[in-house]
Amino acid sequence: MNNKFRLFFLLVVLTAILFPACQQSASDDRPTPEAARNDLTLRGYKFDESSFFEAIRQSDLRAVNGFVAAGMSPDTKSGGGESVLTAAVEQGDAKIVKALLNGKADPNLKNKIGDTPLTLATVATKEDLVDLLLNAKADINISGKDDQTPLYIAVNANRADIAAKFLERGADVNKIEKGGESPLIAAAVNGDLNTLQELIKRGANVNQQSKTGGTALLYAASEGYPEIAAALLKAGAKKDLKDSKGNTALDWAKKNKKTELVNILK
Repeated sequence: MNNKFRLFFLLVVLTAILFPACQQSASDDRPTPEAARNDLTLRGYKFDESSFFEAIRQSDLRAVNGFVAAGMSPDTKSGGGESVLTAAVEQGDAKIVKALLNGKADPNLKNKIGDTPLTLATVATKEDLVDLLLNAKADINISGKDDQTPLYIAVNANRADIAAKFLERGADVNKIEKGGESPLIAAAVNGDLNTLQELIKRGANVNQQSKTGGTALLYAASEGYPEIAAALLKAGAKKDLKDSKGNTALDWAKKNKKTELVNILK
């Protein structure tokens, strides 16, 4: 019993000695704000917003980490309304983006024209940046420029792989862009049957009309995609809807001499 007590006591003492040392070692890996500022000064940087953006333009990871460690906000914006994170995304620098996100940059902070880091990453079809932002809990349903959601942008760019990531995370399939087009319409225009079927499965409105009256079925008929048209009709697409010039899907199929589509739509 005494030997067991001695062993237990020894373990308690060792823990009391070693645990603070481990904590100190871990904290030593992070520079103090003062040390970070000194390092920036020695490397020719001023501690101001313009220098922070310059570090990003130079892809200077050490300096970017230094600015954050020294107390510069990772949500710093330029006079033109661009944030350091949107600047890093537009530059396509995954290491800098990751450093800013690790520094708690807001992944949903918009720039002056209304784009979020995620919409910009999607426009650039940078899948590595998309993944970093999704892991940082970026909101997939916040629209960017022209009210385009990341899902719409991905489908419109014919990037089914990126669109699938958004769908897996519950992206709103019926959120439309400025012109009234939905992701389903974009899929129909591109002839992307797999994405179109996935959108339908997730509740996409097959009769959504754009501001010019275009529906997914109208576009499928115009572009000449019989499989797309068949899938839309099966899902309840209306054949009698007209665009702003009074044309139905059948009218477009006839105009463009799409015989197979004419037969499907009759």
